[in-house]
Amino acid sequence: MVMQAVLPTNPFGSAQDLANSSYGAFRDGKLVRPLGGTPTGIEEFVHDSFRALVLNPKFSCVAAKSAINLGNYRIGNYAELGAQPSMEGLAHDLYAFVQEQPSFEGFSTFVATFNAPATGDELAFERRLWAALQRLHLIDRAHHGWDPSVSSDPESKDFSFSFAGAHSSSSVSTPGARASRVGLRSRRSSSTRTRSSRSCVRPANSSESRT
Repeated sequence: MVMQAVLPTNPFGSAQDLANSSYGAFRDGKLVRPLGGTPTGIEEFVHDSFRALVLNPKFSCVAAKSAINLGNYRIGNYAELGAQPSMEGLAHDLYAFVQEQPSFEGFSTFVATFNAPATGDELAFERRLWAALQRLHLIDRAHHGWDPSVSSDPESKDFSFSFAGAHSSSSVSTPGARASRVGLRSRRSSSTRTRSSRSCVRPANSSESRT
């Protein structure tokens, strides 16, 4: 029996948010839905493939291996990177992760995977990723401000994406893998931050997006 997690009321809790939620955790050797529900076949396949990749001896990221080995990760699978329904489901799940994160010891990460689009064009993928982050920020800013400990300017060396008032470090797979990871790591860990020459993410008090 899987016990449902007890978390604060999620502000991203509309019927559509819940319909597109995919909050998964690894417990007792299998993927489960700690907030309720049963993982789909594709969610289990993507999760198992991700674990196999990170735990492969040739995978070099020590922090990721630590999070996976400790079970300090949550994972979601969404239909399309940047699509409004997918971003609303992701917002719900990221908020749940931010609330659960203090219970983790050591490195922790949230893994967001997307089934579409399939593209080998790195620049097109980068544009879509930044557009997705912008959409995610627009969903979030009605409820939370930008984490004051980091910059909201993508050109700044101190930039880090902020969601639910917490900054993140983001790592992204190759476009051919058809997946992206936006990882919110523990503040106790060291983090590398994504930067881009395309400044499209604006802070919560901004009235418009910059392209």
